[in-house]
Amino acid sequence: MQLKESSSALKFQNELIQRQISEATDFRIKEAEIKKIDATNKLILEAITCFHHLLAINDNYRVKLMDDPVQRLSCIPSIIATDRSVEPNFLDLHYLARISLEYKHNSPANILYMNMIFLNYNSLMAVWKKRNTEIMPVFQSAVEKYSTNSPSAFLSDDDLINLIGKPKLAQLIGLTEHCIKKTDDCILGFKQIFSELPDIAESQISPEVLNSYGKIFRYSWNIKESESFLKRIEVDNSKLQQFQ
Repeated sequence: MQLKESSSALKFQNELIQRQISEATDFRIKEAEIKKIDATNKLILEAITCFHHLLAINDNYRVKLMDDPVQRLSCIPSIIATDRSVEPNFLDLHYLARISLEYKHNSPANILYMNMIFLNYNSLMAVWKKRNTEIMPVFQSAVEKYSTNSPSAFLSDDDLINLIGKPKLAQLIGLTEHCIKKTDDCILGFKQIFSELPDIAESQISPEVLNSYGKIFRYSWNIKESESFLKRIEVDNSKLQQFQ
């Protein structure tokens, strides 16, 4: 009788241990899935923040741009808030590594590709800041020489060449066009992240955890804003070559 009771107690104890192990495993798995959600949402929110920062910069000149390189140079003011830089944490997105080969290299499934977009953003902020430093003295000199009691001045191409010289003008045009192009590229890069990453991430996360804890954050770009952005005017390369 005592042997039978001892056997039953041992069986109960083993079942209890197995249940505890199973619960602990389930808890760890759920924690890992939640970590994926949190890390992915944090990155998407950072991408959206950078995206809107670039849109704000783009709004300074988008509707003013024409195809003439000198006009493009002169219509873009000094850009504020260029000291911003980001250092996103990709370590907790390691779960994407096992599926990255299933996607194109320029997909948000590729951590290196997303990292490149953020690095390009940081580099772009430095270039905008450099342009600010280079362009402000030119604007100030133009106002001092050609303005008539006004904070602005109207100069012909020849006036500008006489003021700063053709090599300096060519440098500023190149710097400006670089800023315009890279701003556009980064805007589209961040749009790709917040548009495509949610579906990619959710395909690798437990549906049960997604439903109980919360899903991946989704954001859509206003259609009117996107249409306006995509209608941007490119520089006339034949005119640009005159300064190269």
